[in-house]
Amino acid sequence: MQISCMYCHGGVETSRYAGIPALNVCMNCHKNVTTSSAPQQKPPVESRELRKLYDALALDRMLNPIAGRQPGPIAWQKVHLMPDFVYFDHRAHITAAVPCQRCHGPVESMDRVRQFETLSMGWCVNCHRDVNRTGMAGKPVHASIDCVTCHY
Repeated sequence: MQISCMYCHGGVETSRYAGIPALNVCMNCHKNVTTSSAPQQKPPVESRELRKLYDALALDRMLNPIAGRQPGPIAWQKVHLMPDFVYFDHRAHITAAVPCQRCHGPVESMDRVRQFETLSMGWCVNCHRDVNRTGMAGKPVHASIDCVTCHY
């Protein structure tokens, strides 16, 4: 739906981590868009994944609050795993105009988000070497290949 990754992951420009959106951010869209096949149908046609969101918010099939139930958090599953000894900071990549899809793949067309690239040391170093040769978004880049950039 052409929504910027940074709409949901608002902390990515100011924090090392992209962050997980608050449920109310999810509902900014998902109170109206319940599936790609039947938006705004009442009662909404919903996916199993969206039902997890509605359950966490204690919403019934019509997206009304369920009496006696309290909203709670979603137990998000981490998808992009990095070893504990790796330091990764999203801010440097956002500043350098690296598209999110470069590492995360075409998330906008995934039914369920999955790890797209290996995110291995070799993959990252090769990416840094490539952008040092070619630049990023028409600008020269100095992506470090010094070990302490990612390992401290």
